[in-house]
Amino acid sequence: MTAVLLIMVVGALSVLMLGVVVAQVQPTMFAAKNSRTIVAAEAGVDAALSQMRSATAVHAISHQVLGDPSKLPCTVQGQVNGVSTDYSYKVQVTYFDEDPKGRSAAWRSTNALTCGATGLSAAPSFAVITSEGLDSGVPGLASTAGDRKLETVYTFQVTNNNIEGGAIYSFGVATCLQADGQTVGSTITYVSAEQCRTDDPRRLWSWKDDYGIHLAVTDLAGSTPLCITGRPSSGAVNATLQVCNGASNQLFSWHGGALFKVQNAGNTNYSGFCLGTGAASKSVPLGLKLAVGDCGNNIAWSSFDPDARVGAAKASATTNQIVNFLEFGRCFDVTQQQVGKAFMIVYPCKQDPSPAGGLLDWNHEWYYIEPPNQKGSKGAQQIYVNQEKNTTKKYCLKTPSTTASPAYVTLTTTCSGDDVTWTRDADTGVYAESWRFRDRYDRCISIGPKPPYDPAAPDLVNWSTIVVAACSGEPAQKWNAPPTAQNASLDNYRELSN
Repeated sequence: MTAVLLIMVVGALSVLMLGVVVAQVQPTMFAAKNSRTIVAAEAGVDAALSQMRSATAVHAISHQVLGDPSKLPCTVQGQVNGVSTDYSYKVQVTYFDEDPKGRSAAWRSTNALTCGATGLSAAPSFAVITSEGLDSGVPGLASTAGDRKLETVYTFQVTNNNIEGGAIYSFGVATCLQADGQTVGSTITYVSAEQCRTDDPRRLWSWKDDYGIHLAVTDLAGSTPLCITGRPSSGAVNATLQVCNGASNQLFSWHGGALFKVQNAGNTNYSGFCLGTGAASKSVPLGLKLAVGDCGNNIAWSSFDPDARVGAAKASATTNQIVNFLEFGRCFDVTQQQVGKAFMIVYPCKQDPSPAGGLLDWNHEWYYIEPPNQKGSKGAQQIYVNQEKNTTKKYCLKTPSTTASPAYVTLTTTCSGDDVTWTRDADTGVYAESWRFRDRYDRCISIGPKPPYDPAAPDLVNWSTIVVAACSGEPAQKWNAPPTAQNASLDNYRELSN
């Protein structure tokens, strides 16, 4: 009887233990899957980051390795160590211009950049990486039970410096300037405009804040910057490339008549010499050498229509000029110095390189008030010029009615009322809403279309107009904006419910 009783007790305990063991199999399998899928989700984040950081290309001119947005992935998926088709990750990457951290799902849906088979059309600033870790299902549970999902925000390393380097076309845009070499002493030749529409480094120039016109390729790391140089005592001399040293015969200022004037020997004023062919020549200076000599006026042999990428030299808010961020060689301009003109334009930024200042033409001197320390906004103010630098001849920038198209801004002597009242947004903390001028209708001053053709002033069609448009945060609506930069980082790491 004792043996039978013992067998019964052990049997009962065995059945009890079997129930306990069986009951723990499913939770144990779930816990094991839960551990594996979080690792799979982390592997997905790593895989996506690897592809994003490998989305590069070599610039054809500078040979620098730069980011290529067309190679950025929209989705990433794969197996973990190739173990099985079930143990895997699936990643969705969403790109933004603005920081998405803390934003609602609705905001993200509205502001996400379009990502397709060829990546993105422009470089983003942020990416949300959402990675799901997947594995085969646990018996008795839903197939997705134990899958895990992670989200993190990647900040791209971005520098929004505009890259200087563009063609310098002759007036009328029939020819352009090409260096005959990339060494000291090289001369410069007028070649056909078609040749300057290809990226040959000998045809790309940058007009720097030292007032020197540099051969852009020589500004790259490891090179010695070369500048257009020349100033005769009389007559004309061929312009050559020389090491940039800040000498007055390397300082050129944009002037009325579409002229690049060289400084005088004392570096106190403009000289009477200009870049060109040196003297009146054939209407199209094809094949002639660039020289420093006589100055014409809005004529091909001594005047120029530089590409906006050539740069703005020293023009900035500190010189009372308003520089666009997209066409970064262009400044606010009173069209042909006529305050009654039906439209204003952006024009190559005029300069005053004299030590004392005061040489800048009045139609490029625009006055407004920046917010303190360029932070936040400053409203209820005018943007104005003083005609002929006479403060009694104040002309204020006026916004058009809401029905106007194109919505050109104009000038008026009536400097009171809502139509001449503007809000200046400096650094607001949101880049898309910074460096703007807004009118009474909350529209932004923007680069507009080319003006109508005027046979009396055919060159006007080379310059963009100034309009107001719905605020979009694009570079065409940013004015006197400094370069922006941000370093790469990965943060805001969190798990999402699956």
